[in-house]
Amino acid sequence: MNDELAKQIANQVLRDSQFWIAIVGLIGGIVGGLLAIAGNLLLNWLQHRKEKALDEARKRLLEEMLNASDWHE
Repeated sequence: MNDELAKQIANQVLRDSQFWIAIVGLIGGIVGGLLAIAGNLLLNWLQHRKEKALDEARKRLLEEMLNASDWHE
């Protein structure tokens, strides 16, 4: 009787540990994916930050040139 009870307890513990291992793996996969996406977004933002500032400066210069009164008289 004790051997059978011990086997049942051992099987239950094994199933419980396998469940928690699967849960931890799933959470790790989700967190890893989110970190990869966040890293790519940050990298993209950093790479295009200077380009966007240069484009804004070009727009302001062109607007100033178009609004100047000495060229379209």
